[in-house]
Amino acid sequence: YQRRVHGEIPRVFALLPLLSDEMRRDVCVTIALMLAMFALVVYGLVERRTAFTLSMSEDLPYDKTKPVRVVSYNIWNLNKPWPFRLKMIASTIRNVSADIVGFQEIRVSRDGTVNQMSDLEKALPEYPYTVYQKAMHFSDTGFEEGVGVASKYPIIEWDHRELTRSPASSDQNDRVCLRVLVATPAGRVNFFVTHLTYDVEAQTTQALEIWHYMSETHSGGDSQVLVGDLNIYPGKEAAAEFLTGLNDVEGERGGLFDVWERLHRSPANGASSSRKDTSSAVQISSDPTQSSEGFTFSTWEPKNRCDRIFVRNATPVAFRLVGTKPSSNGTYASDHRGLLVHLQLQ
Repeated sequence: YQRRVHGEIPRVFALLPLLSDEMRRDVCVTIALMLAMFALVVYGLVERRTAFTLSMSEDLPYDKTKPVRVVSYNIWNLNKPWPFRLKMIASTIRNVSADIVGFQEIRVSRDGTVNQMSDLEKALPEYPYTVYQKAMHFSDTGFEEGVGVASKYPIIEWDHRELTRSPASSDQNDRVCLRVLVATPAGRVNFFVTHLTYDVEAQTTQALEIWHYMSETHSGGDSQVLVGDLNIYPGKEAAAEFLTGLNDVEGERGGLFDVWERLHRSPANGASSSRKDTSSAVQISSDPTQSSEGFTFSTWEPKNRCDRIFVRNATPVAFRLVGTKPSSNGTYASDHRGLLVHLQLQ
């Protein structure tokens, strides 16, 4: 279709100077009418799809007793062998029965020959609702990179927020936060996915912007979930501490809680007792690859917890690291371990 449109329309306009004034006018009017009709058809299809999705979400009989399983996964962009790693990632997501997945480091080529979001869609047909949002562009390679969401359940709406990039920052890559509103059988989930800068000072600014974004889109009792690679390293946790209300940025404090902290951290090793809730903590597996510190990076030599899941208006009942083991030939699905959390919506 693109080849035909891009080829035929220029040819039509190239002939216009050869026509009489009246014929040129008729041709232009005809083209304008055709474009208007096409726009109306597209608008009608979008409206029908939106109305259908909204009606599904409104009529859905919510069952708050059902847990919602969310996953955060940095897929390590196009590092080889991508086709093999793709199968491993898809198998992991399928095996843990995730409901909503937030991906980071999705690469797409400018010419469309490489599209990791499309690859994930094909590998995970049971997740028919997907959204991708570009964050950064690499002019030297012709690739862009962004974040995405795959969901088993209807995505009612989606938008994104571009995060500030300081000219003085050591990281000049653009960053975004993507939001989708998902109608799950347990209720609506306002789901956010991001990949923060590795510049520690700029992280706090971006965390503040995400908190504003979440506050602006917080509707009633909807549960909010923020997942992603925050590029947080030991001793440099200001962004996470702001989001969980442990410190302030520009006089403000976030109101989320870190799922792993809530289920695993005790007052003896640094967390306040007001943030601890072990009554419902369930470790899904006794797998020895489950780090006692929740470390996610690197997969083969985990030393820090740069990947996080934060929530509000939801209770975590289980946590697990996924994608921790290599294949029989020693290949890891990613350089990051994924995070799986079971949530009880409020």
